[in-house]
Amino acid sequence: MPQKKTSNKGERNSNRLSLSVSRPKTSKLIMANTKQLLILSFLAVAILVHSTLVQSSNASSSSSSSLHDRVLLARQRNAARFQIPSCSEMVSRSQCSHNPNCKWCKSEVLDDMCFSKAEAWRLPQQVFLCN
Repeated sequence: MPQKKTSNKGERNSNRLSLSVSRPKTSKLIMANTKQLLILSFLAVAILVHSTLVQSSNASSSSSSSLHDRVLLARQRNAARFQIPSCSEMVSRSQCSHNPNCKWCKSEVLDDMCFSKAEAWRLPQQVFLCN
């Protein structure tokens, strides 16, 4: 009978060993899962911060680009006010004669028109008479 008791003690010891061996495995798994959760939460926070920064930079760049657009429009309007009209836009002989780059051309067949000097030079002399 004493042999049975020792075998029970051996079984108990082997049970204790198997429990002690399984405990470190579960604690390692828990630690690994905790590390994974920490990494995932860090990545989620990093993505949130990045998206917030991108949105704020887009908002500031869009406001600066709209300001830039406004400045360009104002410059175009001011330039249009002070811009000398092209020769083809001038309707009267007096307007055409004030611009040194333009010539007023008369025609018996077509309407009298204002042309640039280069255009007036190319016109057929049989149709137009340019001053």
